[in-house]
Amino acid sequence: FGYSKVAQEIAKYLDNRGIDFVLVSESKSGIERAKEDNYKVYEIDFHTDEDLKKFGIGSEVTTIFCLSNDFNRNLFFTLSARNLDKNLYIVSLVSNKEEKDKMILAGADKTIDPYAIGANQFFTLM
Repeated sequence: FGYSKVAQEIAKYLDNRGIDFVLVSESKSGIERAKEDNYKVYEIDFHTDEDLKKFGIGSEVTTIFCLSNDFNRNLFFTLSARNLDKNLYIVSLVSNKEEKDKMILAGADKTIDPYAIGANQFFTLM
């Protein structure tokens, strides 16, 4: 869900390894960037359970990545997806500890904080 810079890298990683995935985005700019990167992407209205179900959430999807640059969209998507499937593995993008805590409470199994990752890499290099 979403096509941020982090999503671009994850899509490239999955694609290079032949792992099937579906890109969905609510933003026109994300959809255009995904198309420019030669990925099939679907527009989604993440406010309705019916739209989430159309993409297999609650049935055949086992893992989702909430990678929008908008924390509130990721939070809503996480809450909605978790409500549809208690066993779904959810990874969500955050940018600080407070967002991480909220996302875990909302049902995310794992969070990605690119700022913390970058800081750790910088520290390792030093």
